[in-house]
Amino acid sequence: IAATVNFGTLELAKTSSVSVHALGSLLTVNTGATAKITGTGGDQIFNTAGLTLAGGTFDLNGISEGAAGITGIGALTLSANSTISFGLNTNQNNIVQFSELGARTPSTVLAITNWNGIAGTGGSQERLLFSGTASSFTFNQSEVSFNGVSGYNAIQFSGFYEITAVPEPSTWLGGGLILGLAAWSQRKRLASLTRSNAQTAA
Repeated sequence: IAATVNFGTLELAKTSSVSVHALGSLLTVNTGATAKITGTGGDQIFNTAGLTLAGGTFDLNGISEGAAGITGIGALTLSANSTISFGLNTNQNNIVQFSELGARTPSTVLAITNWNGIAGTGGSQERLLFSGTASSFTFNQSEVSFNGVSGYNAIQFSGFYEITAVPEPSTWLGGGLILGLAAWSQRKRLASLTRSNAQTAA
């Protein structure tokens, strides 16, 4: 059984009039439509049910589907430029883990919005995860954006990997300046010791 969202918002909640578990093996969200998780407690979608984003939006709404190392939804397939939203929420701890990255139309763009994870290293709050190895994530850097900023890091963990934002340039610059100052300070200290030893020897 498959379900397709062509317009509007389909709310995914076990307690709603539409049982998420009855959606079966595939959920497709087309352009202009949204599939939004509204049921509390997580596990609103079959762990093996695939998600095809065909121009639509998958809104986690601050609710987790899976956990680190635990698949919460089937393969993610992308057939048009689409969006995964972590939701306008104050939780900032929601996680989604797909079983894998499925088929993808070349050059399609995946926009990650309302994301409050950790750029560069991941491993904490608001995580986009896939089972398997990071080498299977075939997007170009320009084809993934986090909160409107293009680029991503693929971080490998044991049995799964995380897609996270790249650090902001100012962060790298600040880190570089700190390292540079530390190295300069160390060179200055060594030079001072060298002069002191030379004077003592004399």
